[in-house]
Amino acid sequence: MKQENSDQQGTLRSFFEELFGKNANESKFHEFSSIVCDPGAACQPIHPDTNYTDVAPQYTVFLALQDIDEEMGRTIFLPGTNTEAVHEEYDKHAKSNKYSSTEKERFLAQQKYRQGLLKKGDVAIMDSRTLHCGSENRKSRRVLLYFTLRNPLYSGPVFPEGSKLESLDISLGNFQ
Repeated sequence: MKQENSDQQGTLRSFFEELFGKNANESKFHEFSSIVCDPGAACQPIHPDTNYTDVAPQYTVFLALQDIDEEMGRTIFLPGTNTEAVHEEYDKHAKSNKYSSTEKERFLAQQKYRQGLLKKGDVAIMDSRTLHCGSENRKSRRVLLYFTLRNPLYSGPVFPEGSKLESLDISLGNFQ
């Protein structure tokens, strides 16, 4: 997970050009939507958006439309969990009844956690294989704009369409 302040130099485009190289313009938008989290919303289970693959299939950009504090159901990221070893261990606990909740808790307790405490205009960029969750909202409505880009360097199976109109075929190359 990479977090950038809107006052820092550079653009999202330059970030993805560095990440995807000469293929950046081919990166298709998979999702384009918002996340709305109202007071009383429960904490999500910790999860990745995609299973482990050798190459990250997607990257999600979260854009804060307001200042987000600890009480507003912020996103919690577990950096470094986009690896094959972590996914194997996670899947063992998440998909099997053989392992106790204590074992799962012990596994999750070994991970690092970062809170998505963004200021209005800040962005957080997440590899879709990263474990994360939305936390409980105990305060006020939180709204994030987000979009997910398909990695043009990924050649595995295509995921089902995301939250954009199927007929809307846009890529990073549509923006200069």
